[in-house]
Amino acid sequence: MKKILFLGASHHQVPSIKYALNAGYWVLTSDNIEQNPGHKLAHKSFNISTLEKEKLLHIAKKEKINGILAPGSDLSMLTCSYIANKLRLPSNSYACIKSLVYKSKFRKLLSQNNLQNIDFKKFDYKNDKGIEKFLKKNEKRYIVKPIDSNGSKGISVLNLNKNFKEKIENAFNVSNTKQIIIEEYLSKKKPQVCGDGYYQDGKIIFIYFGNGHFYNNKNFMAPWGETFPSSHNKEILDIAKNKLELVLQLSGFSRGPFNFDLIITKDNKVFILEIGPRSGGNFIPTVIKKQTGVDMIGAEVEASINKEFRFKPKVTKKNQFFGSYILHSRQYSGKFNKISFLNNINNYIEQITLYKKRGHLIEPFSSADKAIGNIIIKTKTIKKMRSLFDNGLHDYFKIHIF
Repeated sequence: MKKILFLGASHHQVPSIKYALNAGYWVLTSDNIEQNPGHKLAHKSFNISTLEKEKLLHIAKKEKINGILAPGSDLSMLTCSYIANKLRLPSNSYACIKSLVYKSKFRKLLSQNNLQNIDFKKFDYKNDKGIEKFLKKNEKRYIVKPIDSNGSKGISVLNLNKNFKEKIENAFNVSNTKQIIIEEYLSKKKPQVCGDGYYQDGKIIFIYFGNGHFYNNKNFMAPWGETFPSSHNKEILDIAKNKLELVLQLSGFSRGPFNFDLIITKDNKVFILEIGPRSGGNFIPTVIKKQTGVDMIGAEVEASINKEFRFKPKVTKKNQFFGSYILHSRQYSGKFNKISFLNNINNYIEQITLYKKRGHLIEPFSSADKAIGNIIIKTKTIKKMRSLFDNGLHDYFKIHIF
């Protein structure tokens, strides 16, 4: 029986774990959150952070694993590729993963190939004296990001006149490497574009674009929902696909699923924000499978243990539409009690996954780790789906705290 080590056992990684179990593989899981649901499903689990490369390499050797993967987690992909390269398991190169995961390296890759030239600079915690000078050199708006975070943790829009030092300090604190990137903030045509794709033999063989839903409030940078398909026109999405494909080629990406976020600028240009060298979080692969019939969950698992695996996606036309809503609190903190469903929203609920149990701490949704759960919405028309998400879907759910 082939053994697969999953780096992470959170709720959004459970579909991949279940696929592996149903396919007859021996499943091992590891992260530093013992209560994560994937551990209960696994044949064997370890209470070790997914960032502990050497410890996990030792386990991988001892357990004689045949594959390793990290669905939905950029930082865990660094460990994943490191171990896979050491053990000659199916994977992209460690250098490739770093060029996509580390935000400063990603911006440099794009800039050096004259694909996206914006004003940006990396700063180290021990050498941050030039930050204020960098921000003052012109009148552009900037955004600060830890170079190695995910889930929108530590990301803020900077304003020199309002607590910008606090925001920079927060970004440094979130970064494992204690490095940040400050880059030009670009205005966009709404909505933001999100989605997943699969890359193989030098090209994107499948991609599905969606709308990313965000608050206008710059204190809440994480998306609270995704709906599919995207509302942007086919011509601009074809340009986006070609640009994503070129960047993956330049990075040395060899094979596998990828997640992306991009914007259409005010002058109608495609600007790539991020490419994650793994499947998306927020149950995006599950939503895409329900929408199209294309199983990238299974493809990611199979590719992790078989170098010869070739994905052959076949789209099935559906007469229903699906979206992912991140259940959260906008302003209240307290202990979770229950959730109420209002205005007949039950008619549109396909799947509910609660991350919090009664008594767990609830905090305002400043980053993805503050989510209470995920709800997959199903409608018969795309018009109804967009109407729900564009017109106060938050008001259909009431979070009770005590």
